[in-house]
Amino acid sequence: MNPISRRELLKLLSLAPLAGFLQPLQNLMASSASPNGYNILILVFDAWSAHHLPIYGYPRETMPHVNSFANHAIVYHNHTSAGTFTVPGTASILTGLYPWSHRALQLYGRIIRAHDTHHMFAALRASDSTLAYTQNKWADMLLDQARQDIDTYIRSGGFDLQKPSYESPFFKNDTYAAYMSFATDFIQGGSLYLAPFMRYFQRRTRSQEETLYEGTYPNGLPNTITGVFTLKDVVDGTIHTLGQIKQPTLAYLHFYPPHDPYAPTAEFLEKFNNDGYHLLKKPVHPAAEQTDHSDPEKQSLRYDQYLASWDAEVSRLFDFLDTSGLRRNSFIFLTSDHGETFERGEIGHFTRLIFDPLIHIPLFVSTPGQTERQDIYSRTSNVDLLPTLAHLTGNPIPNWSEGSLLPGLGGVGDANRSIFALDAKQNSSFEPLTQYTASLTKGDYRLTHYMYPPNIQLFELYNLAKDPEELNNLYSKAGDVAKPMQDELLNTLSEADQPYRK
Repeated sequence: MNPISRRELLKLLSLAPLAGFLQPLQNLMASSASPNGYNILILVFDAWSAHHLPIYGYPRETMPHVNSFANHAIVYHNHTSAGTFTVPGTASILTGLYPWSHRALQLYGRIIRAHDTHHMFAALRASDSTLAYTQNKWADMLLDQARQDIDTYIRSGGFDLQKPSYESPFFKNDTYAAYMSFATDFIQGGSLYLAPFMRYFQRRTRSQEETLYEGTYPNGLPNTITGVFTLKDVVDGTIHTLGQIKQPTLAYLHFYPPHDPYAPTAEFLEKFNNDGYHLLKKPVHPAAEQTDHSDPEKQSLRYDQYLASWDAEVSRLFDFLDTSGLRRNSFIFLTSDHGETFERGEIGHFTRLIFDPLIHIPLFVSTPGQTERQDIYSRTSNVDLLPTLAHLTGNPIPNWSEGSLLPGLGGVGDANRSIFALDAKQNSSFEPLTQYTASLTKGDYRLTHYMYPPNIQLFELYNLAKDPEELNNLYSKAGDVAKPMQDELLNTLSEADQPYRK
């Protein structure tokens, strides 16, 4: 008899009675003796913008099951990411540091201060076990640095249909080097002979999977560049994994949806078509670099359809958290690493621009036993997660963290707090910042500095309360607001650069 495959196992598990998953979990809950015995579950949806959720004012009902989850959680209405793409955004979650401090700036970046154990898995010692999983290879390279503090480490292809070659056990101690070689040869085509062969082999395998699932995914399977997956398999694998945890557990689960390429299921492929909603057209920004000139309205629609597809599937995970008792015994953080944009000449998030759709991200926190919704309107940042988690688990708040305790979870809202974001993917991690986009949000205002000499050096100031679409640049008209914010932003960047000045 042939051995059962991982994918077949996951499908069988999805058909099994849910009680089969829950009994070990219920036993563990009953035996937990830690005074801080609550689990910490961090669920990250990649490239998930608050601007596409009805709970934040979006007209389309994209994610009703997420809304139901939020109705029994703390809802943070003005939460932002410190970065605009996966590497800096995820690194800020893991470290509680702004990008100018952790210096994971480029696409292939790593956390420069990881050797000092400046990350959550080392800082949160109260948990009996730790678990980490991400589908995003860029985030996986960051987690790879913390492996010594992670008990259960599921690699990026763990629940995928097609695993990349660099995830072979042969490379288990050199995954970063293996991936860098793979990315150079496969993604960038660095090898004259190996790259075409690798691309042919992977595309042939992918084509077979696409044919198998074309009824469910008419426009093609979701993919992460290096592998393909189904939304169902990812949720099945997550439920099975959470059903086996030793408590209390710190779990970081970073899912690729709704990251592009947007791959809605057949059930939602026509959803929102001709519903009368249209994007507000905005002028192309001088710092935009978009090379893909596809229709932003069409791409935004496809993104919404993918959100609805992911919401329908992830609802089974929410049900599991309820029926298993995990929700009663856990702090569950539902958030993102960055947003997504369809305006000003850009589609996606790999851009030099900083506007609200890119950094305004969801944050919902379900506390143990919570039954009613609580709304928080104070400005918060993803650098706040680490100090808040330390507080909740009874650990000392790291003195190197640049975040604050989240309001509602031990902190107090500050109307005058300074919130920063930075994109510096064109800048060396080991040199002072000379090419970057940096923003400071304070009160109702956001000041953004675009610094790309010699052609682009400009400031923009927007009143987010009166001009939420950020169309009216007040920089030259509101000097009494712009000047102190400009001084604060530049002084902060200068201070952060001190260790890197020769």
